[in-house]
Amino acid sequence: MAAQDDSWSHVGFSAKVALAFSGTFIALGLFAIGPALPVLQDHFSQVPNADLLVQFVGGIVPPVFALASPFAGRLVTRLGVRTVYLASLALFLLAGLGPMICSSLIQILPFRVLMGLGVAGAFTAGMSGIARLPESQRHILYGLAAFIGGGISIVAFPMVGALAAQSWQLGFLACLLLLPIGFFALALPRHKGTRQASEKAVPRVAPRLGGVPPSLLLLAAIVGWTMVGSTLYAPFLLASVGIIDPSAVGNMLAITSTFSLVGSGSYGLVQKLAGTRGVVLVSPVLCAAGGVIVFLASSSFLAMVGLSLISVGLSLFGSAAYAAAVETVGPEGDSGAATGMMSFAIYLPQALFPMLATAIGTRFGPASVYLMLAVLLTAGFALVASRRHARPAVAMGAA
Repeated sequence: MAAQDDSWSHVGFSAKVALAFSGTFIALGLFAIGPALPVLQDHFSQVPNADLLVQFVGGIVPPVFALASPFAGRLVTRLGVRTVYLASLALFLLAGLGPMICSSLIQILPFRVLMGLGVAGAFTAGMSGIARLPESQRHILYGLAAFIGGGISIVAFPMVGALAAQSWQLGFLACLLLLPIGFFALALPRHKGTRQASEKAVPRVAPRLGGVPPSLLLLAAIVGWTMVGSTLYAPFLLASVGIIDPSAVGNMLAITSTFSLVGSGSYGLVQKLAGTRGVVLVSPVLCAAGGVIVFLASSSFLAMVGLSLISVGLSLFGSAAYAAAVETVGPEGDSGAATGMMSFAIYLPQALFPMLATAIGTRFGPASVYLMLAVLLTAGFALVASRRHARPAVAMGAA
């Protein structure tokens, strides 16, 4: 990261709005298209390998986002938060609207790849911008970004479903929800080309990992698996306790998802009481406890309790993980690289989870997957807890 810049100590309301909406890029870019995929599959049902291609349309964005995030971090360091944020928003809108003019699934795929790049740039720039705010404001914005990112899903999923019911093309209009954010992003501080951090400023631990400790990245990867387990794999768990109707499954997942707002909404207070490291350690404990409850659940109610507890832990970790990464590299470190590496660790390993969950769930039952996650989360907690406390961060400079 660059030397400190006072412009980030006096960021106005409009710029903070743009930063607070950073999490919405993940919600809209990675997951919101889900309700439109069945309609898309029906429309192209006569196309060879249509089922597989539709899965690629829906699933290709997260791994592209994860792979591109470290490179997005480098761009933020070189070009600044404002430039990367605005350029990525433009790419996000282009990628979101592009499929509407396509006439085949193959034509849609490149736009979905561009979507992953746009999300990586915008999210990384936004989180890096938050890292440059004074500490008194930083954690409030981390929690607010997670809260708004989760809250917009409540609007986006029904919106996409209703639009896709009229036409599959219309389902891609949801990206326009973020068009007004560009006007707020114009207020972000301009890049001043300050000097780059010296080589000595980069922590000697894992310099190739953006300065983030491997133990924290490993825990982040396990939490990333837990994200998938609490959403995409949850219907299999609910089916095992007698909840099969798709509408009932959707309603139950919507209820458990609202508990993520509890975690993100309370992050600022919890962080103030326990510190960033404390939240990082509490989060996997909550998720592990939820996993054990799910494993032992003999009714849908208990399963819901466990999944809800997992949602609280996940939302707390989502804010604390990025804050911890930035605090680890310190005020002279590269917050963009640290942020990008954290996204890489959380989201890329998710691609492996379905294979492992299917193998374990088929052999021992869906509930056993949550016991596996609880064991892994406990191990990740123990590994991070055994490491030295990251040095506290002070007000971050701009890059």
